[in-house]
This record gives sequence, structure tokens and C-alpha cells, in this order.
Amino acid sequence: MTSLPKSTPVLGTNRRVPVEGVSLSITCTLDAALTSTVRFYKDTSVQGGCFLSHTCRTSVSGYSVSLDITSRILTLDIASPDSARDSGTWRCNVGTTSSNNITLSHFAAVLDWSSVTFSPQLTSLPSSVTTQNTISVTVTTPCAAPAAVITWRYQQGVSGVPPSSTSSSQGSCPSGQVQTTNTLSLPGNTANLYNRQMSLTVSVEHDSFDPPTYTKSVTSNTIQFPVPVTSVTLTNINSDNEKIGQAAGQSLTLTCVTSASFPTSTVTWVTLPSGTTPTVSTETTSGVLVKTTSSVTFTVSKTDQGRSIHCQAENINGQTSPQSNRATLEVWYGPDTNQVRVTKPANTVVAEDRDLTLTCETLTSVSPGVTFTWDYSDGSGITGGSPGSVTGSAGTTWSQTRTFRPVRSKTDVRCSVRNTRTAVAVTKTLSLGDVKYPPPGRPTLQDFTSVMYAGVQKTIRCTVTGGNPLADITWSCHNTSNTGSESSSEVTKTSSLTFLVTKHQNSRQCQCGASWMYGGYDENVTQTFTVYYQPDKPTTTNPGTLCEGKSTSLICSSFPEHGNPPATFYWTKNNAAVHTGSSYMFSPVKADNGADIRCAAGNTYTDRAGFSRPQSDARLLSVYYVGVPTITPADTQTRKEGQSLSLTCSADGNPDNAVISWTFNDSPIPGSSVMKADLNRSDDGEYGCTGRVNTGSVCPGGGLQGRSTVRVIVNCNPHQSGVPGSSLRIGLGVGLGICIIVIIVMGAALIYLRRRHLLSPHDRGKPAALIQDRDTREPPIGNTQNSNIHDLSQYARFEECAAQSYSQLKIYENTKGRVSHEPEYEGLQERSPTTYEAVALHTYENMDRKMKG
Repeated sequence: MTSLPKSTPVLGTNRRVPVEGVSLSITCTLDAALTSTVRFYKDTSVQGGCFLSHTCRTSVSGYSVSLDITSRILTLDIASPDSARDSGTWRCNVGTTSSNNITLSHFAAVLDWSSVTFSPQLTSLPSSVTTQNTISVTVTTPCAAPAAVITWRYQQGVSGVPPSSTSSSQGSCPSGQVQTTNTLSLPGNTANLYNRQMSLTVSVEHDSFDPPTYTKSVTSNTIQFPVPVTSVTLTNINSDNEKIGQAAGQSLTLTCVTSASFPTSTVTWVTLPSGTTPTVSTETTSGVLVKTTSSVTFTVSKTDQGRSIHCQAENINGQTSPQSNRATLEVWYGPDTNQVRVTKPANTVVAEDRDLTLTCETLTSVSPGVTFTWDYSDGSGITGGSPGSVTGSAGTTWSQTRTFRPVRSKTDVRCSVRNTRTAVAVTKTLSLGDVKYPPPGRPTLQDFTSVMYAGVQKTIRCTVTGGNPLADITWSCHNTSNTGSESSSEVTKTSSLTFLVTKHQNSRQCQCGASWMYGGYDENVTQTFTVYYQPDKPTTTNPGTLCEGKSTSLICSSFPEHGNPPATFYWTKNNAAVHTGSSYMFSPVKADNGADIRCAAGNTYTDRAGFSRPQSDARLLSVYYVGVPTITPADTQTRKEGQSLSLTCSADGNPDNAVISWTFNDSPIPGSSVMKADLNRSDDGEYGCTGRVNTGSVCPGGGLQGRSTVRVIVNCNPHQSGVPGSSLRIGLGVGLGICIIVIIVMGAALIYLRRRHLLSPHDRGKPAALIQDRDTREPPIGNTQNSNIHDLSQYARFEECAAQSYSQLKIYENTKGRVSHEPEYEGLQERSPTTYEAVALHTYENMDRKMKG
């Protein structure tokens, strides 16, 4: 059919082919409301139609035309189709628009469904079939045109089409009609139907049947097809090759059960003992399905050991027979009486606390297995060690080793062998004989003192107690013969080692070892020698040439042996102890020149009675020094102008005597001595003597020097020019008087301040000379304790002697002529000092010079 353009009418029929004598409708479907006349055509002639007025009509007898305005369908009904009249090509036109074409050329004759025959009737088929049966059904249709189509199918979910054969023949049918026959043949051994309950449906398809399927069907009753036996179970076991055990001479029953099957299964036993007859029973489970049970009972013997038995079932010839799991017979028997043996290895020494391995074994086979139990003959258990694994297999001999440590009080060991599945047991006893045992403890070392002194002969002992037999003792002690003398008692062995103690043994080891002839015991005890010995003769470092006052260090050591305990070093100088320690640091002085210095090394060894400390060789010190210069005379020298002065100086030294040089008031003066025949007031001052020694590179700066000083006072007469003696005396008196007045005024002021509490607590109680006004900025002048006129002359020089500062004056009265023994100087007589000794005074110039000014 070609597609029509839009607004083209569509022509159709209500049957796929016309059936003679069965009404046929031809429809013309419009896609829009009727707008023009619609006509049905067969070939080129109009067969009927409808007008715009919706009026429809036909001129053919047996036809009728109708219009359904709502559905816009025009229908031409043919009450009884006739191939002679109705054959041709049909269409409908809407105005000038034509529909598709439908050709009516084949007309079917009516097939009477009630005349269809089934042989046998489907509802009378057998409810079950065996593999030897075949289901056969023949379906025959009455005469009809065209031939009917007969189809078979399975129900209950079985797919596929059963095998069938179809034939058609005209037979006695009218011309153009045929009779159709279909025969279904379904064997009971159809494999894809095994284990099925299903029914058969036959369908007949013909054009005269009602659309849309044109088919009529009939279904048979349910048929059970054969159910193969799928399994057979040996109920005595759960897995393949599982063992079934039984004692020899006892009966054993085995049972096999099949799965439910149809027809009934047959059970066959494989490798049963000869003469065994099974018993069989069946059980219907549902419908025609049956379980089959087969049992066998027989007496087990040793010959059945390892026999593999199983069963198999069959119910359909040609099908694979299922088999059960295989059961392996395990026959239990043994051990036999007097067929157990206990042995120990040949030439084995039985020693306490030493592993001993015994073997227990059966001499005949035992099945399925055995357990071994070990104990002593008194029933106590064996402790220590462990049993070995049990070796052997069912039907063979068995053995086990037992490793343990014997005790001397138990010598009979038993082994009991028991069948793991029966109560049969056999016991065997072995006597161990004399049990050896090592010493229970380590050796002990005696007389090994914590400290030994070199040169002393020493004996030490090593003892081992216990053991059967007694242990052997060996020595390994440094610097000894290692050969001891032995003595033994029933339970003790002692070895004594004598040797001379030497310093080479210090910190080395001495070991006493004990071993047992049967092994398993090898003990030793070790001590470390502590040997006291004297140090080697010490040596000291060479001090070389030393410099006075320059620090130096000397080292004392004992080499190569420092002694034990390590030496302490003791220093002496000219046999007098000066220091303890390996290092001696000192600053040499003049007195050390030529001194004998030594070092002694001492320790516990040397400081014992009868021993002495080794001493180093003497070192004679060479010290470069310079002595303090000696000025002669050494005291302060007082001279008058015109008198002479002689000063000499000397200073010893090393490596040479000192070279002397002089200074006057810190200025160098030539000569190695001071010689002045006529002193002048300019010679008044300090004379210094310096002694110097050249030391080269020994001392810093290349030399050493010393210095001494002496004070020289030169007194001078007053200047006589223009000043008569009486005037001088008057001036001196006036000056002294003024000084006395000043001192009295100051004393009175101090007394007043004390009474007015104006003195600070710090000044209270002090002599007036030590008290000064807190406002003064000048420090007090200390009391020089001058006691004569010569001392006074240091501070108050006459005439042109230089004005000098002073700190304190002792005031003297003019006592000339009053005391005969008082000294007199140029007409002035000294008198006792006043009580104002401690008053601090300011510096005053020479009175005579002030007066002259």
C-alpha cells in the first residue's frame, strides 16, 4: 500500500479474506467532514455511496451502505459474499479524490470447528508417561478452503513446539476444498521434558474463524514426564572419602537413599564385601515420585581395612547414574599383648637434668591410631622436656619418643600404648639404671684477697661440691703456672694454686673452671687481680735557668709504671717538704738559687712499714736574681753646709754581681759611689742606688734590678748680709710667738665648738690636732713627731734654704740656760714640746724669708 496524501480517504475490510456465506464489511474512512459525494467502486463501476445530504444508497442486491457522521466512516455491507459477484479491485472516491485499492480475489469456505476431530481426546491423555511410552494425538479438520493450519505448543513454561506431521487431501471434499490431518508424536524419553508436569495445546487457524486471530484451540490434561534420579546419598558420611570406623568383629550397617524419581530407581552397591545382600524399601513422596532406600549390614574384619564403598542409582536407561560419596572403611584393632617395647639409645649416659630420649613402639600394626602415656613406675608423671610426635599410620606400627630429664630417685619409666578407638592398652617398663648428675652449683674461689702486694707468694683454692662423678677443675690465671694440686673427698674436690704475685697481674683475670665428664656442666668463677706495687723512680722536668719572681712549673712523673694505686708525688726543697702533686708551680727567689729540689713517688705499697718512696734525682736550681742594694750608711744623713758626705752601695746578683748606678732626686748622677767633700744646701735631697743584673733572654726585658734610697739633709746658716744677730733673734722670736698665738686661738676655738656641740660625733674625743673645720678643702697634715730642732729645720729653714711644706710642728720654748742638758743650737735652747701636738696646720713658708719679704 502506498501512502496517501492528506485528505485522502482510507479503504478497509473487517476480514482478511472474504468467506462465502459470512458477512463482509468494506469501510471508507474520511479525514474530514463530508464535503462532497462519496462513492464505492469495484473496478470502474459504482457499487453505492452517500451524498452531501448524508443520504446513502446502493443499486446492488445484497449490499447496503451507511454513514456514521461522527466517525466519518462509510460502510458497505455484503450480507453473503459471492466470489462471482464480489471479486475485483475496490476503492472509494471523495469527489475526485481516490482511496487506496483492495483486491478481493480469494474467497474462503467455512470450516466447521465442531467437526474437527481429536484422536484420542486431549482431555483423556495419560497423567504420566515413562521413557518407554509415546503420546500420539491426531487432529482432523472437515473440508474447507483454504487448508487449515494446525499448531501444537507446550504449557507450564515449557518452550518450543512439539514434533508433529501435517497432511492435506481433497478426499471427498467439494472442488477447491481440502481436508487437513495433523498427527503429534511425543516420546516419553524426550529429555527436555524430564522432570516436567505439563499440558499440550493444539490450535487450528482458518480464515473462516473470527478475527483477529482466526484461531481456535484445545488444551490437554496435565502429563507427568519421567523424573530422572538426580542423587543417591550414603547417609553414614558427609563428604567423599570420609572414613567410617569400626572395631574388627563388629557389624556395620550402611544405607543409601535416592532422590524422588519417576519411574522408581534401582540402587546398586559397589565393592561391598562378598556375600552381602542389600535390603530395599521405597517411599512415595508426591504424585508418581518415589524415593528408594537400600541398606546393607556386614561384619567388619581386618581385611576390610581401607575398603572404599559407595552406591549408585538409575531409573532411565541411557541416563548417567548418580553416585554417592565414597566411604572408606577404617577397621580398628590392636595393640597386641606383649607387642610394645621401650628403648634408650645405645651407649647413652643417663644423667640427671640432662635430656634423655626414650622410644616407645608397637611391634605389630595398630589401627586407626594410638596414644602414648609416659610415667614413672610409682605412678608419678614425668616432668620436663616434651613428647615427640606420634609416627605411624593405620595398619602399621607406631612409635613415639619422649625427651625428659631424669632424676636420681626415679629409675623405672613406663610407656602405655592405647588404641585411639578401643579400650585396648599395653604397658612396658624400662629401668634407667645408675643416674649420673653434675654438681649442683658453681665452683667457689677462696683466699683470693681483694688486694695483693707484688713480690708476695700467694695460694688460692678452688672448690666444687657434689656431682656423680665429681667435676674436673682447671685454672686460667695470668702469669701463673695454671697447675694446681688437687684433693678430693666423697662429695668435694679442691684444687690449690700457688704463685708469686707480680705487678703484671694487676687488672688481669684469674679463672677457676669446673667441667663434668659427661658434659652439660661447664662453670667457672672469675676474679680480677688487684695488685699493689710501687711506682718507678720518678723523674722531673729540667727547670733550666729561672728568673727571680717569674712563675715556673715543674712536672714529676713515674714512667712507665705509675704504681698501683697511682702514685702521689711529694716535692722537697733542700730536704724540706714544699708541695704535694705532680705539678709544682712556684716563683723562685734569691734563696732558691742552688737549692736541691727533688720529687718522691708514694702509694699504699711504698708507704708500708719497711718500704720507702722512690725518689727522683736532685735538680739544683739556677736562679737569676738581683739583691736589694745596700747603701752605707743606710740611715738618714744630716749634714751642715761645708761638711763631707760619703755613700757607697753594693748588691749581689746572678749570673753576675749587680752594676751600681745612682740618682739624686730621681736624676742620674755619675759614679758607683757618692763622695762630696764640701756639701752645699743644693745637695739636700734623696739619693737612690740601683743595682742591675743582665739576664739575657731568661728574664723579661733582659735584666733584673733593685733600688734603695737614703735621705740626706743639709742644714744651712742664716744669711748675714744686713741683718744683725740681734735682729735675727728678734725675728725668730716674733715668728715663734705668732705661731704659738695661732695655735692657742685654734685650740680655744675647738674647745668652744666641742662645748657648743658643734663638732661632729666623728671628731669628738680626738686631739685638737686631728680636728679640722668641716668646710676646709685641705686634708689634715699628719703628725711627723718631730722632737728636736734639727727635725724642725725640715719645715722652717733659715735664710735661703728652700721653703718646704709640713704637716705638723712641735713647738719648743726657748729654754736656754734653764736646763743644762737641753741641746742648744746657735744660741737657741730646745725645750719640751707644748701640748698642742695634734693640731693640723696649713703649710707655712720659712719665717726668715717671710720676715725678709
